[in-house]
Amino acid sequence: MRRAAARAAHRRRPPAGAPSWSVADLAERLGEHGPLVELHCGGLGVEQTLGDCMQQLRSSASRTDRLAAEALHTIGLLPTYAVSVEAIGAAHGWSRARSAAAVDRLVEANLAEESASGQYAVHDLVHAVARSWAESTTTPARRHALRLRVLRHYVALAWRSRELSRTPPSGIDHGALTRPLDPDLGPSACLELVSADADQVLALARVVAGHGDESGLAVAHLALGLMTFFVAKADNLGWPETLELALEHLPDDAPDERVWLWQDLALARSGRGDHAAAAEAAQTSARLAREHARPLAEAGAEIAGSIALRRLGRLPDAVQACMRGLALSLQQGDERGAAAAWRDLGLLQAAVGKRADGVRSERRSLDLYRRLGVPRGIAMTLINLGVMLRDDGALTDARSLLEEAVEVSRSVGDRALETEALDELGYWHVVAGDPRGGISVLSDGLALVDDRGAGQWEVSIRRRLAMALDGLGRHDEADEHWRTALRRHEQRGERRQAAELRQLWASRVSMRRTGPTRAATSRRTSPA
Repeated sequence: MRRAAARAAHRRRPPAGAPSWSVADLAERLGEHGPLVELHCGGLGVEQTLGDCMQQLRSSASRTDRLAAEALHTIGLLPTYAVSVEAIGAAHGWSRARSAAAVDRLVEANLAEESASGQYAVHDLVHAVARSWAESTTTPARRHALRLRVLRHYVALAWRSRELSRTPPSGIDHGALTRPLDPDLGPSACLELVSADADQVLALARVVAGHGDESGLAVAHLALGLMTFFVAKADNLGWPETLELALEHLPDDAPDERVWLWQDLALARSGRGDHAAAAEAAQTSARLAREHARPLAEAGAEIAGSIALRRLGRLPDAVQACMRGLALSLQQGDERGAAAAWRDLGLLQAAVGKRADGVRSERRSLDLYRRLGVPRGIAMTLINLGVMLRDDGALTDARSLLEEAVEVSRSVGDRALETEALDELGYWHVVAGDPRGGISVLSDGLALVDDRGAGQWEVSIRRRLAMALDGLGRHDEADEHWRTALRRHEQRGERRQAAELRQLWASRVSMRRTGPTRAATSRRTSPA
């Protein structure tokens, strides 16, 4: 409250040289009058007015003003308009309190705005002036050094968040990469910080890449660390491209990073539906791992390859790859790797008709994940096991497992995983003869689908909502969900899936009052 009051008072009496209008006012004036260089207010160009304000902060006797000038200088060297207090601190080695004071001063001077999420941003015209000022007063070497420092801050956050999905890749110094972070900053908190700054993170990686081996290695570590972000927050969008950027600029003498980048690329490509390319990436990772005697990495590559092979319909090859990954994990004492292998093997066994074996494998995986305390792994295996039991008619046990999956995924803030769990739990209600309960749960899942994530489950949820609504005779509402689901497939270029959905919709229209039809279920094979 005290800070807000101070800002309000300051804005009523802005310091000499500071804009007396807000950034939004400037934007409106710019829209009315044309480019920045042509816009004048009171005889002064806006560019000159902003420049004068920046210079006043820089030469002020106030230490906070000078810190604000340095913060704005940093913002000018970063590729996007949004910035966090933590990123400013990383650029200069400042404490959070000092960084917050500097950014707050920019807000008071109407040079930055605070968003509802607590992030900060400057308008593009302020960013343009700040960039011109920063580039004219800083050598290329110093500009790159500052950007690399900020990138390493994001590497540390991303690397610690990765453990939510998988253990840190062997052969890479986890402690060195996360050393800049507060030891009490947990993986989930790191994931939220990365997600809030995602546009800046990815843009910065593109700017820094190509500036030598040191930068290439930093981009590789960032790409590897971002696994959980891409799986849990970004629906895999941008994941293959980020890994490919890292591989393009990776130094020759980084075999461990190369093995793991190819392995993650297999998972990323499969997550985007490019299963043939995913299988090739997994083979490359496995080959490199054998060449460099990296058995843990080889195990992960085999398991990643089995996912792509299963989705290609090559079930015998997928089973063999998964079994090789499981054997290597057990030989190396990697229990978390073994838990992932048991989980994926269970799906394969069910797919080849050995459902009892599949259930036993899923239970082995769940027992291991519980003992290791890996929440995402627990939730993913709960979904797999719950779906298997539901489809076998063991409805009571299936409901308990799926409800637990919702709670566990919610507890770790994994929006995509929670949406999948709600999708499968909602369909449980439909299968159990409770379409109204199914509609309620599925609607909760659909509410989580937006441009921030969880979109990979939208089609499945809408299809199941349509079936439940059809069962209740609410055909107009059902058709709207069928129509939207079909449009999503078409927007993604998923022609085969669109054709299958169109055929299913047509069959439902011709059988309007026949009760729910069993839909194809989705089972979890993403990293854990």
